[in-house]
Amino acid sequence: MSKFGNKISILGSGAWANTLACHFARNFDILMWDYKAERVELVSKTRKFDRPKEGLFPDSVQFTADLKEALDFSDYIFSVVPMKGILELSHKIKEINKVKTLSGKSDHSAKKIIINCSKGIEQEALKTPSEIFAENLDDFHIASLSGPNLALEVLAGEPMISSIASSELSLSQGLQSLFSDHRLRLYASDDLLGVEFCGAVKNVIAIAAGASDGLGFGASTKASLITRALNEMKELIKVKGCQEETLYTAAGLGDLIATSNSELSRNYRVGYFLAQNYSLDEIYQKINASTEGVSTAFALKKLASSENLRIPICLEVADMLSGSKNPAQAVDSLMSRKIN
Repeated sequence: MSKFGNKISILGSGAWANTLACHFARNFDILMWDYKAERVELVSKTRKFDRPKEGLFPDSVQFTADLKEALDFSDYIFSVVPMKGILELSHKIKEINKVKTLSGKSDHSAKKIIINCSKGIEQEALKTPSEIFAENLDDFHIASLSGPNLALEVLAGEPMISSIASSELSLSQGLQSLFSDHRLRLYASDDLLGVEFCGAVKNVIAIAAGASDGLGFGASTKASLITRALNEMKELIKVKGCQEETLYTAAGLGDLIATSNSELSRNYRVGYFLAQNYSLDEIYQKINASTEGVSTAFALKKLASSENLRIPICLEVADMLSGSKNPAQAVDSLMSRKIN
C-alpha cells in the first residue's frame, strides 16, 4: 500500500540516484533498482548510503535487483545510470516490455514515462540519453530533468530550480506540477534535446573552469570562459535545431554557473587537478568517481568534426584530457586563436 498515493521508480544506485531518492521520499514512495543483487541485499539491511555523503535512506525508500519489478512499480521511472550504461539499460527495458506484450499483460492505454537524469553524449553513437531511449522504447514517453542541482545541496534541502523537458509541453507541465515542491521548483520545456545538449556541454566547460581555478586565474578569466561557453552551447543547439532560449534556462546558464564555480562538481575537480599536474587515473582515485564530462569531451570532438562545429573550448578540454596538451598550453591556444 502506497503511503503517499504516488510512487516513483529510480534506476541506479550512485550519488545522484541516492540524492533523488532522499529528496522525493518526502512526498513519494520510492523503489530503487540496482543490477547488483548483493548491493541490494546489503542496503536493504543497513539502509545506509555513502555517496554523495554518508546517510540513511528514509523509510519510504525500498530496493530491488529485479528490473521488471521496478518498471511495474510506478508510471514514473527515473533513469539515473551513467551515460555508458544507458544503451544497455534501454535494451533490457525493451526485452522486458516485449515479454509483457507477448504474454498479453502490457497495458497500452497509458504510456509510462522515463525521466532521464543523466547528462552527456554517448561516445560512439553521438546521441543524448533521450535519443537512445526513444530509439529503443516506443511504448514510453521520454523526459529529462536537468539543472543547477549539486547533489550535496539537494540533500541539504537548499532551494533551487531545474528544467523538466519532453517533446510535448503538456507532458512537461504535468511533470512540473507533480514533482515541484518548496525545495526544488521545476520549469517546463518542450526542447528536450536542447536541455540535454546544454547539460552535456556544461560538463565539459566545468572541466575548463576547474582548470582555470587550478592555474590560479581569477574572476575575469572565469567570466570570460562562461561567456564564450554560452556561445559554444548556442553553436551546438543551433546545428541540432533546438531552441536558443534554452540557453538561458536552469538547464543552460543556470547549470553552467553552478558547476563552473563549485568544488562539489566532479567535472570541476577533474579540471582543477589536471592543472595541478595529476593524471586522469590519479584524479579518479582522488575524487572516487568517474565523470561524464570526460567522455562527453571526446564525443563533442567527434561531433565537431562531423557537424563542422566551432567549439574551441570543448576541443581544448578534449586535448587536455587526452594528454596532448596541458591546461596552460590549452589556454595559450585559445587566447592566440585568429580573431574573426
